[in-house]
This record gives sequence, C-alpha cells and structure tokens, in this order.
Amino acid sequence: MAILPSFATTQTLAAPDGSIVFLQPEPYLHDALDIVNHTADTAFGGSKATRQHQKKISATLRGQPVDMPQPNFAPVVPDDLVIALTSSANRKSMIQAGRSWRKGVRTLISLDIANPSGPLFQAGRKVHNESFGYYRDLASNMTVSSPDALRVAMTPFLANQSLGVDSYKWILFGEDDTVFFTSNAMKLLEHLDHNLPYFLTDNIQYPQQHINGQQYVAMNPNPRGPRCLPCNYTDPLQGHYHNPHSFNATPACPCTQTAVCQSDNLWLTDQQCRFKFNPPGHGYNFHKGAGAIISSGLMRTMSFQQVEEFLTNRSIHQSGESMLADMLWRKLGLLPTDPGYGYFRPHVRLFDPGWRGPLVRSNRHEITADYGNDPVGLISRLTMAVQGWCNVECDDQLQHTISTHLHADHARESVDTTHVKKSLARAQQIVPDDQAAAVYFHLTLGDLIERIDKKQQHRKWFDVYEF
Repeated sequence: MAILPSFATTQTLAAPDGSIVFLQPEPYLHDALDIVNHTADTAFGGSKATRQHQKKISATLRGQPVDMPQPNFAPVVPDDLVIALTSSANRKSMIQAGRSWRKGVRTLISLDIANPSGPLFQAGRKVHNESFGYYRDLASNMTVSSPDALRVAMTPFLANQSLGVDSYKWILFGEDDTVFFTSNAMKLLEHLDHNLPYFLTDNIQYPQQHINGQQYVAMNPNPRGPRCLPCNYTDPLQGHYHNPHSFNATPACPCTQTAVCQSDNLWLTDQQCRFKFNPPGHGYNFHKGAGAIISSGLMRTMSFQQVEEFLTNRSIHQSGESMLADMLWRKLGLLPTDPGYGYFRPHVRLFDPGWRGPLVRSNRHEITADYGNDPVGLISRLTMAVQGWCNVECDDQLQHTISTHLHADHARESVDTTHVKKSLARAQQIVPDDQAAAVYFHLTLGDLIERIDKKQQHRKWFDVYEF
C-alpha cells in the first residue's frame, strides 16, 4: 500500500529565528483513503516485484554523479525571466511577502481591480520591478469553478502584452502562493531553446481511475499524464529506469498530440490519435499552484486578441488551468513538456515536490489526491542544507526544485497559526488570519533561499548533479 503520513503525534519545525512552529495533524478524507491508496500503488509503483526493482535501481542511481550534456545556449540571467502571478487586491500581504524571493525579477501580478493605488503598489512599481494587470472576473451569480478562472488563464498573456515578447525568454507562471527557485530555473533553462513553443512542468494532473462512471480519482501529479521530453533531450539514465505504469515520454520538437500518440504505451489514444478519455482541460491539466514555465516562442504563436476571443467563448465551468490547457491543445495542438530530470529519477520532482503523502479532497464528481503542497517538508530540508545536514537524496532534490506551492487555503492546517502570527508580529508583519501561515512560509523560504545562494558561492551547487 502507498505510505501515508501518521497523524498520531504533533510535529515541530524550527524556524530560522530559532522559534518553534507546531505542525497540526493534517486533515484528510477517511472514506476516500482506500481508493487513493489503490490508485497510488498503480501510478507510483505497480506490482511488488516492479516496486522492488525500482527501489534497487533508485538506490543504485541515487547519489551517483551523472555527466549531463553541457548547455547548448547562452546562460540564462534574471533579465531573461518574467514572473506572472495571479492574486487579488485583498491579498496584499501575499504580494509583499513574495518579494522576499523574487528579488527584483520582473513580475506581473494580475488583480481583480484596475490601476491599484496605495503604498504597496507604488513601492512595487518603483522599487520591486512589479507591474499590475487586470482582467475581469466572471460574474459571481454564474455557475463557475472559480470567478477568477478567466483571469488566471489570461495572466501570462497579460504579462506578454505588458512587457513585450522581445523583452524576455521565459515566463514563470503561478499563483501568489507559488514560490519559484529562480536560480535553479535559470540553470534548467540553459539547455532549452526559448524560441520553441514550450509549456514546461512535471506536475501534471490526470485521472487515474473512474468509479461507477460518475466519480474519478485525479492524481496530482500523475505519472500517467501524457507528456513529452524536451527537444533532443538525452539523459545518461535513459534505459536504466522507467515505471511501466507511467507514460512513455519521448523527446519532441514541439510536444504535439501526434508526438504523444506515437509514444503512447498506456492506450490513452485511439487509432486516429484521439484521446479516449480525458483530453487537455478536462481532467488532464497542469497544476497552477505548482506553476509552469512558458517560452517566449509559445507566446509568439497567438495574439492577445486571439487568446481572448477563444477563452471568453469557452465553458464557464472550467477552472483557469483547464481553460489554458484546453486552449493550448485546441488552438496549437500543444501538450506539456516534462523537463526530464525527475522523469528518470523517482526521488526528484521539479515542480512542487512533497513528502507528507496526499492531501485528499472529494466532491460528487471527483476525488483529488495532491502529492505536493508541502512547504513544511521543503523548509525542513532547506534548513538541513544550510546547516550541512542534507543527505545525497535531499541534496539532489533541492538542487533541482523549481517551485513549491504554499497553498494558502490549507497552510493554516499545517502550522499553529497563533504561534505564526506572534512570530510575524515580532517581525512587524501584521497580516490577516487566513494569510498568516502562507506569508510566514513566503518569508521563511525567501530567507533560506538567500542563505543557500550565499553558501553556494563557496561550493558549486551543480558540481555533482547537472541538468
């Protein structure tokens, strides 16, 4: 069975200032647990013999230096990046706290109001290299998955329109509770051509099992999710490790439905190369909280007006990430590209890694098992890395982490909010109760990222594990 976290005891986390944050037992749905365990066994391991073989291969490969190909393109610098985030005017604390890790990288934040004013927004424009976009939310009296769905889907295109496609190479797209490790992202992107239409993520949601024709289990991420590897991607571990229950990703330039169909080992497409079950935008999505990286080459393929016309005529029942995935597939025939490194290394995930087991949610249509949203696990490992206690597996994951999702809605369930608010008050940070935990995580991660970057000035961070 898949290993789930024990909730019998309260855990603690040491904050950088020496204070202790008490972690509360994480809630989950008991009635969905058996279903999630069953599907996780198949998605992440398969039979006992298969799991034992994978464990042996993983142990052999873990910690071994690998000679990855050298970068084919010019080094990526901060000016090549744009961060595009969705937020709202009532989440000013989240916007401000995210500056702790953005460090002046050009950022567009899409809001639910136009032309925001006030000290925070003025400082953003003048000091923090931020700009603020607006796109209308859907009417609150409409049946929608989220009123901001349209704005979420439009956010990267708002950034492209505002800053100009010739001014950057890559957009790091997420939410205001997504944290990007920009140094790691720049190292990854040195190997990729920004002129190609890339939509990069290894955190792909895909249905794992349908139940009685009514409800299905959506694994996030799910190795079964169709994907490609980057153009001309090679890896020294190709042929050494592959989960037979994961999609057989192969290099493609770009990742199209035809490319995915040709490598389909799970019978997800029919003889006409059509998706049998869940096409993009319909249970087959990227996770916007985990984030994605979009090339300027992709952004050149469609004008703002073309994107707007398509999205405003789509189903209002879709989420923002569903609308975007649907559009990229229907208009461009484009599917996600997995960066590749974690695909061959079961102990590594680039976008939103997690160690605590699934966060399970359920409604009458689906059960969702989310294996990310673990800022506590990441902070613990970053703290060990700063103190020199990180083992080889931990080191490998941290070197290749691109993002983590704080999940503001659930962050309060991971920590003692009262203690967090006291810690923030000592730092003169007064924030709303529903944002306190996520703000705390933002600031803590920003501090740890800065300390690790300084530490790595004396030791090359990528001297053993290269992309």
